[in-house]
Amino acid sequence: ALLAGATAALPANPAAAEAAGEPLPAQGRRRISLRPKRAPGESHYTYVVVGSGTAAYTALESIRQSAKSGETILLVSDEQHMARLDVNDGPDQLNDMFLDVYNEWRRHIACRLGADDQTRVVGPGGANVRKWGTRRDSQPGPNSSEDTSRAVSVLVEDLSEIVLNPEEKSMLLSDGSTLTYDRCLLAPPGKPRELYVLTSNISFSLKDKINTLKDAQDFKDLEGVALRGGQKIVVIGGGYLGTTLCAALAQLNHELEQPNLIVQTFVESSPLQQYFPDYLCNHITQVLTGNGLHLSPDRLVTAVARGSEDSMLPTDEDGELTINKTTASDEREKENEKVQVTLMQGTLKEVLDDCDYVVLASTNVDPDVEIAKRSRLEIDRRNGGIVCNSSLEAYHGLFVAGSSASFFDPVLGRRRVDFYDNALNSGLLAGQNMCSEDGRLRRYAHQPTFRCTLPGTGLLFEAVGQINSNDSTVGVWLSKRDASTGRPLQETAFERGIVFYLRNNIVVGILCCNASECLEASRDILREQLTYEEASRRVLLAPDQWIRVIKTK
Repeated sequence: ALLAGATAALPANPAAAEAAGEPLPAQGRRRISLRPKRAPGESHYTYVVVGSGTAAYTALESIRQSAKSGETILLVSDEQHMARLDVNDGPDQLNDMFLDVYNEWRRHIACRLGADDQTRVVGPGGANVRKWGTRRDSQPGPNSSEDTSRAVSVLVEDLSEIVLNPEEKSMLLSDGSTLTYDRCLLAPPGKPRELYVLTSNISFSLKDKINTLKDAQDFKDLEGVALRGGQKIVVIGGGYLGTTLCAALAQLNHELEQPNLIVQTFVESSPLQQYFPDYLCNHITQVLTGNGLHLSPDRLVTAVARGSEDSMLPTDEDGELTINKTTASDEREKENEKVQVTLMQGTLKEVLDDCDYVVLASTNVDPDVEIAKRSRLEIDRRNGGIVCNSSLEAYHGLFVAGSSASFFDPVLGRRRVDFYDNALNSGLLAGQNMCSEDGRLRRYAHQPTFRCTLPGTGLLFEAVGQINSNDSTVGVWLSKRDASTGRPLQETAFERGIVFYLRNNIVVGILCCNASECLEASRDILREQLTYEEASRRVLLAPDQWIRVIKTK
C-alpha cells in the first residue's frame, strides 16, 4: 500500500491533558466547533496534489520516489481516507465480470476508500474539516525517524471552495487561510456524466431503484439485484459502459435458476454505433440478442417514474411523507415497487412497465473544473477540462492530470481522455515533471488505451487513438475457413481483426478485436502518423489471401 498509517494534529500536550483528567477522544477524534479553526500545520509545501482518484495517487507515488529529504508533500482531498488499490478484497467481492467493467470505466474516478486503524482525524469528518497528518510506509527505512521526504500530509477540504493564485503560487482555502507551494498538481477525478433523464422530476423514493454507476458500491448493488433472479432490469445507454454491462448481465443469467429480463435502450440504431463501423455494430447486435439481451434502439428516454399509484409512499393528511413510520412490511413493499420508463421513438410514445431496476450507464466523465473557474484558468470549451501543454503544465509550476486535463497531443492535437490508462500515466508523468531538478519537462507522448470486453461473446476490443465512427475506416478481418478444405472464404465471422480510423488517409485511431499483440505496434503507427498503406504493412494478421478488407466512409 502507498500509505500505511497517519498521524494528525492532536492537543498540544496530550500527556498533560490526560493527567489532568481530560480523556482523549476515542479513535483519535476530538470535538471541534461547527466553524473549525485552522488546524496546526505548515503553511508552505514543496509539492501539493489536489484530488483523490488514480491520477492523484500515481502522482503521489512518483513524487515520493523522487522527493529529497526536507521536501514536504500535501494531498488536498475531499475524501476522508486515501484511495486503496485492493478494490476487490474483503467479503463483498464483485463478480469478475462486473469488476472488469468497473476497473475500466469507473475505477480512475471512484477508487474504493478504506479507513486505517492508525488514522486520526480532527473533527467530526465532514467537508471543510481539516485533517493534517503524516502517512508513512508500512516498513520505514533506516532513516525514517528523521527523513520525512516520503511522508504525505493530508488536508480534507471542499475542492469547490479552493482558489489558486498561480502567479503567487498560493492556495486560498474555504476558511480564509492560505497555503503556498513550489509545485502544484490539479487532478480532481471528475464525475460520470448525468444522463438527460436525471434533469426530470424523479421521485426521491426511487433512489433505491435507479443506479448511476458512480462507484464500486453501485456496481455491487447492481450485482445484488441481478443475483435475485427474475428481475426486469433496464439499462439506459448504448456506449461502452452500457454495452459491456449488459453483456455481463446476460452472461450472469446462465448461472441463475430464474434469469433476469435485461433490456438495453439507447438513442442510436445499434450498440456502440458512436464508435464502431455499422457492419461491426450489426454483428455485435446479433451476438448480444443471441445471448438473450433485449435491445430497444432508436429510443429517447424522457421520464422515469413510479410504476403505479398503489405503490406510493404513505402520506399524512397534509400530504407529507410519513417515512419515519415505516415497518418491515413497508420495506418489503418498497422492495417490490416497480418503475415505469417512458420512451419516445420519433413521435411515438412507448412505456416500459413493471421495471424492477433502472441503470443509467453513461460512459463519459465530466471533468471537475470548478477550481480552474474560480482561479480563472483557461478551460477547453470544446473538449472540457483545464488547458495545459504537452508536458501537462497549465502555468509555471501548476500541472494538470487525469480526466480534467485537456492536453496537447503531438500526434492527435488537443484532446481530453477519460480512460483509466490515461489517469495512470498522466499522473505518473505529472509527478515526474513536478520533481524535475533542472526544469526540463518531459512531454506526454503516451497514447492511452482502453479495453471493451463483452462477456459471453468471445469479443475483446482494445483501442488506441481516436475511435469515432464518423471517420473513414478500413477493417482488416480474418476470413471464415471452409470446414472441409480449410480454405478461406469470401466472408468473415468478425472474430479477429483490426480497424484503422483515417483522416486525410492518416491513421488517427486503431481498434483491435481479439488481437492484443498488435497494440504496441498500433501505438507506433500513431506516433509516426502513417497512412493506411504504410500501417497495413506494419501489422500483419495473416497472409493476404486469408483476410477480408472492409472500407467505410
